[in-house]
Amino acid sequence: MEGIKQTNMETPSREKIELSLIMALMLMEVLFFPKLKGIMVVVSIIYFLVERRVRNRTGEEIGLSFVSFPRKLRENWIWIALVGVIMQGFYLLMYVNFLPDVLEHLLARVPINIQAVNIQLIFTLLIFAFGEEIVFRGLIQAQLNKFLPAWAAILVTSILFAIMHFSSGPAIVVWIDLTTVFIDSILFGILFVRTNNIYITTFAHGMANLVATFSLYLFF
Repeated sequence: MEGIKQTNMETPSREKIELSLIMALMLMEVLFFPKLKGIMVVVSIIYFLVERRVRNRTGEEIGLSFVSFPRKLRENWIWIALVGVIMQGFYLLMYVNFLPDVLEHLLARVPINIQAVNIQLIFTLLIFAFGEEIVFRGLIQAQLNKFLPAWAAILVTSILFAIMHFSSGPAIVVWIDLTTVFIDSILFGILFVRTNNIYITTFAHGMANLVATFSLYLFF
């Protein structure tokens, strides 16, 4: 019994160390190796899948369950519409009418060709959304929530999420761009707390990506 208690006490400490290492490596990647940005996302996804096997976590526990998806989609459609459609439309109108420099910065930051809207582009946007939701909601926010209140886990995750979208440019332009990313992440984080379902947040994130991309395509 004593050995079992010791193992159970050690596991949270190991999880903290592992999570801290992942977050530190993400920050180092952005600060010192910006051209390699994205590698830590892939590494984190691999860790997420391996960690699930090692610690015998179920799909429901880690937020990967289709069973409750339809019900949770119906219950949270307002939140999904808010971040997936309304906020993206608001950002675009703000950029077009008042902040053209931010719009140019955004177009330069996005690593895709919005002039070639096709099935491959749509699939790429959805894959990006799924990968980021696994890392930032399924891994980082979920793990932080074991040691922090839900609001603090969302806040820390969203700060890191925004930093990972950093691209050099005029300070005020970069600040505005990252602020919108941060706001979106807060909303994705709230959705994850409400649903504990990565597929729901991916749906919202994918919708946001598609609406933003198609809006840019139609305008430009």
